[in-house]
Amino acid sequence: MPWRGPRLTSVAGQFDVCNMLAHPSIFAGHLKGAIFTRPLTLWRPAFPNRYLIVAVLGLLDFVQTAVILRLGGEECNQIALWVMSHFGLAGAAVYKFLLIGGVIALIDWLSGRDVPAARRLSSYALILGSIPAAVGLGLLTIHFVA
Repeated sequence: MPWRGPRLTSVAGQFDVCNMLAHPSIFAGHLKGAIFTRPLTLWRPAFPNRYLIVAVLGLLDFVQTAVILRLGGEECNQIALWVMSHFGLAGAAVYKFLLIGGVIALIDWLSGRDVPAARRLSSYALILGSIPAAVGLGLLTIHFVA
């Protein structure tokens, strides 16, 4: 009889998770006797390369902002300034993470309804995300060269 994937076995009331995760069939949903009724599917992003670039640009903007603030500069974004004044730099990192995650979630949601509109929105996100990164890079270049 062929092997049909890991089984949920109980040892003193606990499931044998190591046995379940040791075989890749768990990701295909082949658990005999498990509560899963359909195959497990992971999130398939509509535009993974664009999402990665948007996230890297956001990270670059945050790091440049932290360096500029350390050098005595000021934050120009009033919302980010309010978040930093109340929650510090860690709060600004969470704010930036939620902002980028929200944009990516909106693009992915829209891709299920209108792919050309989602593609345009992802292009706009790339353009708008590159502006603060370019400005921050310019400011740092001026500071260290001049």
